[in-house]
Amino acid sequence: KQTGEGFRVFLDPQKVAAWKEIDSWFFKKKPKSEQDSKALKDEIKRAGGEILGIVPIRVKPDRVAKIPVGERSICPVCKESYPLRHGRCCLSCGGDSPYMQNEEQE
Repeated sequence: KQTGEGFRVFLDPQKVAAWKEIDSWFFKKKPKSEQDSKALKDEIKRAGGEILGIVPIRVKPDRVAKIPVGERSICPVCKESYPLRHGRCCLSCGGDSPYMQNEEQE
């Protein structure tokens, strides 16, 4: 936690596309009233970790701090959840990624 080293786990939009109910729910393609919650739960159970992406990361030292997340939104670029206080898109898509590139880690 103090080193900033870890893994980033995220719902992978390309992998989710194969799961109709999850895709529709996550990207809010249908109003909640039209969603089939039983089918959604079944798909989530069957998909398991198959719909996740995972990459090793190292957070920049100046970003290793506990800051309340606040209200969340979906980034219009990468379609992942992010703190709305960061602006119109997530930090990574806005060009201010908190992650160090491989060459920066050495």
